[in-house]
Amino acid sequence: MKQVLFLLLFPLYLWSQPPAATLHRGEALSIGAYVPDLTLTSVLNHPDGKLSLSQFQGKLLVIDFMATYCLSCLQILPRLDSLQQQFGDQLQILLVTAEEKEKVAAFLQKTSVGKKIRLPLVTGDTALAQLFPHRFLSHDVWIDGSGQVKAITASDYVDRANIQAVLKGEAINWPVKRDLYYDYSQPLFTLNEESGPPETRPASHYYNAFTSYRPGIASRYSSGTADSSRGTLKVSMINLGPLDMLKRAWKIPVQFPLSQVVMEVRDPSRLFYQSGLQYREEWNLQHAYCFEAVLPLHLSAAQQWQKLRADLDYFLGVKSRYEKRKVPCLVISGKGGPVQGAHAKEAPVSLSDLVWQWNQLPGRLPLIDESGQGKKQFVTSGLDGTISRAALEGELKKHGLQLQPAIRELPVLVLTDASR
Repeated sequence: MKQVLFLLLFPLYLWSQPPAATLHRGEALSIGAYVPDLTLTSVLNHPDGKLSLSQFQGKLLVIDFMATYCLSCLQILPRLDSLQQQFGDQLQILLVTAEEKEKVAAFLQKTSVGKKIRLPLVTGDTALAQLFPHRFLSHDVWIDGSGQVKAITASDYVDRANIQAVLKGEAINWPVKRDLYYDYSQPLFTLNEESGPPETRPASHYYNAFTSYRPGIASRYSSGTADSSRGTLKVSMINLGPLDMLKRAWKIPVQFPLSQVVMEVRDPSRLFYQSGLQYREEWNLQHAYCFEAVLPLHLSAAQQWQKLRADLDYFLGVKSRYEKRKVPCLVISGKGGPVQGAHAKEAPVSLSDLVWQWNQLPGRLPLIDESGQGKKQFVTSGLDGTISRAALEGELKKHGLQLQPAIRELPVLVLTDASR
C-alpha cells in the first residue's frame, strides 16, 4: 500500500520540491532540472487571475516569454493559439511578460492583435525570468508533465511536429538557447602580448579574422571604429549571414530588396535565411559567421572597403559586385479609384507595405510602384507579400490600378560562386 501511495504522489513531488542537487535558491534552471511549484499572480485571460505551475502536472507546458513591443513575439501568437486548440488538454502554452498588468490589459483590449489572444498571460513577472534568464525575445521553455525542463528554444521550434515529439517521449537534441553578454567594443582576437615585456609589443597591428557562428551572442555590425593613437580602423560583423555581411561591405541598406539580389550560385540557401525551411538557430550554426578587420587608417575609405569586400568574398567563397542593370520587373501604374467589393471592415495593408513584402521574397521579379498611391489601403483579409502574381493583379484591379511587365534599370547586388 505504501508503495502504491508513493507512486501516486511522485509526480506532484517533482513539481513541489525538486531534488536538491538540481536547484538552489536563485539559481537559473537548465535542461534536466525540475521546476519548483510557483504561484503566479496578475494573470490575464484566466478566470482566477492567478495560477500555480503544479496545475499543469501531466501536461506539456511551454512558457513563452514575450512583450507587447516585440513584433516577432506578436507575429507568432496566432500560431501558438492554434496549437493550443489542436492539442487541448495535452498542452498548455503560457505567455509571460515583465510588463505591468495595466499596460498589457490595455494592449489586449485596444489592439486587433491583443483582442485575439486567448492564452493565459502572466504580467509583471520576475520569478520565472529568474529561473530562466534571457536577454532576447522570444524565449521558450519546454517543461514535461513531471515538471522537468526538456528544452529551451526560440519560438520557431514551437510547432506541431516538435510538440508531438515531446508528448511521445522522443529524444530531442535541439540547440539550447543561451543569451550571453558580449562586449562588442573588445577585439574578436587579441595578440599574445603577455609572452614578452611591454617594449616588445607592437605600436599598431593589422589583421582580419573570420570565425564560425558564436551561439548565445546577438548579431551586431560596427561600420568602423577609428583609433588614431594606433593608426587603425576596426570594422566588425558578429553573427551575420553571408548576404547581410556583403550588404554591409557594399554599404547597401539592410532592407535592400531581395528581388534585386542576383544569386548565380549553386546553393543560394547558404547565403540568407528563409523562414519555414529550417530553424533559425540551426541555419545560423551552419551558415552565419563573425568577421573583423583592423585596417591602416592612412588608407582611403575606398581602399579600406575594397579590401573588406575582397576578404569577405574570399572567406565566403563568392564574387560580389554592385551595379546597375536593365532587368525585367513588374510595374504598378494607374491613379486608383474606389474599391470594388465589400471588404471595408477587414484589416488594411498599405500598397507600399505590400510592395516591400513582395520584394523580400526570393525568386520574384522586382515590383515597382509608379502609381504614386503608396499610402492606399488594401482591405482584403490575409493579403500580404506571399500573394501570387495573378492574385496581385486582380487585387490591384479592384483598386483601379494596373500591373504590367516592363524593363527598368535598377541597382542590383550580383553574387556568383568563386569557382566560376
